[in-house]
Amino acid sequence: MQPNKKLKIMVLPVGRDGSSYYRITQPYAVMARQGLADIIFVNKDELETPEFWIAIKECDFVATRMANSDFILNWLDKYVPNKKVIIDIDDNIWDVNPYQDIYRWHGTQEVRHGDKWLWKDGESDFNIRRNKRRLERDNNLFRRANIITVSTERLEKLVSEYNKNTKVIYNSIDFNKWKPYNLEKKEFRVGWSGGVSHYADIIGVKEDFEYLLKKHKNMKLVIAGTVFDGFTKGLPKEQIEFLPWVDIEAHPYRTILMNLDLAFIPIAKNSFNECKSCVKWYEFASIKVPTIATNYPPYSDEMPELALTDNFREKIEQLMNAKAIRDKNADYSYNWVVKNRNINNEAKKLYEFISKPS
Repeated sequence: MQPNKKLKIMVLPVGRDGSSYYRITQPYAVMARQGLADIIFVNKDELETPEFWIAIKECDFVATRMANSDFILNWLDKYVPNKKVIIDIDDNIWDVNPYQDIYRWHGTQEVRHGDKWLWKDGESDFNIRRNKRRLERDNNLFRRANIITVSTERLEKLVSEYNKNTKVIYNSIDFNKWKPYNLEKKEFRVGWSGGVSHYADIIGVKEDFEYLLKKHKNMKLVIAGTVFDGFTKGLPKEQIEFLPWVDIEAHPYRTILMNLDLAFIPIAKNSFNECKSCVKWYEFASIKVPTIATNYPPYSDEMPELALTDNFREKIEQLMNAKAIRDKNADYSYNWVVKNRNINNEAKKLYEFISKPS
């Protein structure tokens, strides 16, 4: 790159989901906000317009998520060969858990649960041959990429087997949007937020909440995102509050409006989860909601010991009448996230890695 020439990066369509936002949309938008680079966000309906052709030929890099591998390996390399590419990945696609929906697209073996099929080749859009081809295509994409960004050190170690030019860019918080608020409440509000891939995580605490909600009538369970019937079945409906999905730009405010006294993050203990980030903790911490999580990576890597547990029933009961401990949890978490997971710092780090001489 010529001296004093501002870096130009085209960011290809990635969707409105949380992972796309944290991994692509937000860091590059903040990079542009900081004046570090010219960022061009391209919507799907803008592909192959005259403006798109001019921009893609002039840009220094194309940045996108792993999901756009076909576009990179087929279309881009055919029509704009040798264009530098930045690929982001934030999942361990080589060891997906069969109790998560992602197995549909990356699983390579049939799986039974007792006498029932979880995944049978050719059924429920599960195709082992297709998935093996997809996995090899993704591996080729990692080899092809000029730069790969990942969300954690464990994932960096896996991806580096395919491409040494891999960098950890942490999921981070924009403190212009995530702020603490004091809202009135009448009951003790305990909450969880998550998507369809987290069934195996939350089902592990079903019995805990059967006990807790029955014993503590002043407890409200607040669920934001996906409601799993297998988890909520048998729980008292009058003690459950559901907040549906909203657009990602409204997500910080929806999380604030959960109005929680305590957040909980259970995770299943497997290698797939080990490679995930603690982004749910970052979100709750940024609005000063005390949070507890399973004593297992990635949460045990970063959260304080007082926030970790293998017994959610016991931990929640302990904290219900221990506001001082909840406040200590919230203050520590907030200060840690402000110092270590600020998007302004991560966007600058990403720019410095991309712009370094090759």
